[in-house]
Amino acid sequence: TRHPYGGELAYIGRDFLEKKIKNKKEMWEKEKWNLVKDWYSVHLNYLRNLQEKGHTLAGYFNEVAFDSAKWRFDGMPDLHEYDGQSMAKFVLDHMGYRYVIRDLRLPKSIRPGAKVRLALDIENTGFGEMLRPPKLELRLACGQRSERVVPTANLVIPSGSRKRVAIDFTVPADLPRGTKDATIQLSGLRFANPGLWDADNRLFTLGRVAIE
Repeated sequence: TRHPYGGELAYIGRDFLEKKIKNKKEMWEKEKWNLVKDWYSVHLNYLRNLQEKGHTLAGYFNEVAFDSAKWRFDGMPDLHEYDGQSMAKFVLDHMGYRYVIRDLRLPKSIRPGAKVRLALDIENTGFGEMLRPPKLELRLACGQRSERVVPTANLVIPSGSRKRVAIDFTVPADLPRGTKDATIQLSGLRFANPGLWDADNRLFTLGRVAIE
């Protein structure tokens, strides 16, 4: 059984922080304490006061830029996309699980009644893991018509790991043929890839296929 893990940032005075970083130019020395590695080790899910106004450490996290090369450790996932962003933004986005699709393979076309497999290469760049398997549903949109099917897939991925995942489903037998750009969308799980999330319907667009 998985349980969420977290807490809060310590409350310290600004004078203590300024004294600490006066000579070192930073609060923590990576050689003595790799913060990022620790967050992955404990599977951090929440920090209650990370966005608290006036909080000394929370403010410091907003001032310091994340650097994936600086905090690198064996087994660290690909985090270079956050280089230059604030440490606060990095922590906020990586608490809990954070799934990124690194590669996606869809068939060019599908047939009504056929069994179909979608192949996804997914990396969990988050500190944590899923507390329970998601309840997935695929939506096939063909013009004015849409059908929903329940696929099978094992989408529980350990923190910091990358996994090849197969999503299997059967195409509804009465789906009309001849559609060139049917949309395949997934509900029950949101990926971190930008530009593909339909916030109104809470669906993630995987791609488009022809129905022949």
